[in-house]
Formats: sequence, C-alpha cells, structure tokens
Amino acid sequence: MESIDRFYGPHNGRNVAMRIGQKTFKRSLYEFGPVTGIADLTVRLLPWSVKLMQWATAFSDLYNRLSDQLVVVEDADKHLNWHVDRCPFCWGRHVNEPRCFVMRGMLEESLLWLSGGKVYAIEQTASVGSGDPRCTFTISKKPMG
Repeated sequence: MESIDRFYGPHNGRNVAMRIGQKTFKRSLYEFGPVTGIADLTVRLLPWSVKLMQWATAFSDLYNRLSDQLVVVEDADKHLNWHVDRCPFCWGRHVNEPRCFVMRGMLEESLLWLSGGKVYAIEQTASVGSGDPRCTFTISKKPMG
C-alpha cells in the first residue's frame, strides 16, 4: 500500500486501491459466494435490514476463517461498525489519516452488489496506521441520494 501511494501519489493511490478492492470483491464473490450463502436467491429476497446483517455476518466470518484478520461487526442505530484487528493494509505503516482503501473498496462494491446498485456511505474512522487499536469503518444503513 505504501508503494502504491509512493508511485501514484496519495490521491491517485487512493483510487487505485479502491479499484483493487472492488475487483477483489468481484473475484471473491465468484470464488466464495456459494460458501457464504449470500448469493442465494432466498437471501436476495430478504428485507434490507435482515439482508444487511446476513451480509455482515457472512462477510466477516469469511475474513475470520480464511485470513489472519479479525473482523468484528457492531450494529449501531443508523450504521454498522466494521472493525478490523490485524489489518494487512496498515501493517507496519504510519499514516496521518486512515488509508485502508482496498478494504473500503471491497465493502463499497459488496454493498453495491447486495443492494442491486445503491450506494452506501462508508467512512474509515480509525486506523492502526494512525495509532488506533484497530481499523474501523462506519457503514450507513441507508443509501445515499
């Protein structure tokens, strides 16, 4: 991640990392969609609030089983908090602001897919690279616009 920022610059590095995250989700859906069950027709027909929690549980479980990341999802009133312990994008980095754009791109693309094309606000509010104990993403439960 540091090399991407150095090569492309901070702004363009952000865009490249977001695209990597989006493509990673699409590939992961192909590889792991049947395992998680989130691609099932029955899940796709659920009300949004139920479907969102099904997605959060399945997606975080996938990370917890197949990587060394620890993902914990916290349900708040108007948003979800996606907490990542041992974030691979911050490992050994020191940044002034949160820069885990690959993870953000994966989250954005997965919600775009899950909702059938609606865009949801996702903001990274904490980063290990900035000195926080874990990376945290706040995910709005309502679409933008």
